[in-house]
Amino acid sequence: MSAWSATKLEFPEGRLGEPDSQTVRCRLVHAQTAACRDARALRIGTAPRCFNRERDYLLSETEMSHPRSYAEFSASIEQMAAAATPEACRNFALDSICLLHESAQRAIDSELLQEELRLLSAVVEGVAHGPTEELLGALVALRKSMGEDPVRAAEFDHAITDLLAALGNWLAYRQSGEPLCVARLAITVVNSVDRVIELGPPEYSHDNMLEAPQMAVEYRRQQRLLRPRL
Repeated sequence: MSAWSATKLEFPEGRLGEPDSQTVRCRLVHAQTAACRDARALRIGTAPRCFNRERDYLLSETEMSHPRSYAEFSASIEQMAAAATPEACRNFALDSICLLHESAQRAIDSELLQEELRLLSAVVEGVAHGPTEELLGALVALRKSMGEDPVRAAEFDHAITDLLAALGNWLAYRQSGEPLCVARLAITVVNSVDRVIELGPPEYSHDNMLEAPQMAVEYRRQQRLLRPRL
């Protein structure tokens, strides 16, 4: 068992709780774990803690049901990223990587080879402060290894490929300072949430993204972390 096995993602059974008449308590499908509360356990250096979804996100029914298409959601993300401070972009990116790592934990343990685990560990351990070029080199090597067998490459869990996409976009942002890299990272998280909304409200669709509580929570997380410049 790899060092990545210390924390397992546990999905709640059944549907999320039904909303009361005042607020809707929303939790991301990514479980809150000790590793997320302790950045060192996550091997993300000084990454900010992941927020407690039960405590930090209370959505009014109006906010939750407000229609927002995928195109509008993407445009909003790009606007928030462009207006955010560098510190806000950093905090958002590292929190997002924390969430995606949680979701990918089981797949990482079951699908990656030992050398791939080592490379991924090197990238995640240095994601906050490690040399960008070294981290990019390790990420390229990891992707090359994962792509050597085309059949295996096509069968990787989306949770792993989402994590790698987020890491790549974060490192690209560290190189360029281009907010679009942060926006792409944010859209990766949105796509990750979208894939796991299997039994969401019947009203949920790409034309009405915030109808699912999980997606509404993700939108609020983005608003909270991508603070605009004053």
